[in-house]
Amino acid sequence: MNARGLVASEEARGGFYPTLPALSERLLSGIDWEKIENVLEPQAGKGNIVHTVIEKYAALRCYGDRRLNVDCVEIDPYLRSILQYEFCGQRMRELSERLHQLDKKKEYDSEIRGYRQLNSVEAAEYRGLKREQEQLRRLALHIVHDDFHTFQSRKHYDLIAMNPPFADGDAHLLKAIELQRRSGGMMSRLPARRAGAIGTRTWSSWLRRTRNWPPPAVGESAWKLTLTKKTMTKEESRSEFSGAAFWKGLCAGGC
Repeated sequence: MNARGLVASEEARGGFYPTLPALSERLLSGIDWEKIENVLEPQAGKGNIVHTVIEKYAALRCYGDRRLNVDCVEIDPYLRSILQYEFCGQRMRELSERLHQLDKKKEYDSEIRGYRQLNSVEAAEYRGLKREQEQLRRLALHIVHDDFHTFQSRKHYDLIAMNPPFADGDAHLLKAIELQRRSGGMMSRLPARRAGAIGTRTWSSWLRRTRNWPPPAVGESAWKLTLTKKTMTKEESRSEFSGAAFWKGLCAGGC
């Protein structure tokens, strides 16, 4: 199915490409998750990056019942409904109902004088559902706005994780940098041609106006830009710029 068929709005059709799990993993590598409390996903889509964020956060068993706050911005109403379903209660209720059904199958059986066992398929399903349930319990997700270009917030975000639309990814990235210029980290993927647009048009003048660059980071690689040169069928090349080299990646995009 064409990814654009998932969306309802013309704005989203201009650049909606779901983030693959492998790309989310690479995008979010190098983060010190012990320092993360608040995350912003500026163009959340159907939640692929959010899934990876909560998987990594839930791996920190030492945090007990502590929940990660994730704010999402998404312009398309259908994709917002998917986010609502996945992360705002409905999916959790379905998980609880199915786990209850499987637990009933493990009850004591007087005929065999012992507890019944799940078969191999049911046991694998049970483990997967329990893992997903544990991850969702550690997430507090809020859909806070529709259009990231008009989003305003005084909230401090420890991390902005984004794979912005191809059509105007440069504008999304500059907006995110404005939000993070005092503190926090950012992970972003951007087509090289869009980064080049920033480098040649606005990046140098923005850098001269901004003090304390780069801002304090959350982990050594908390500022990371992944530039891609992409066709419709495969990525031809990928370059990563981390830490203080982040802004050099923007300028390099046009080279």
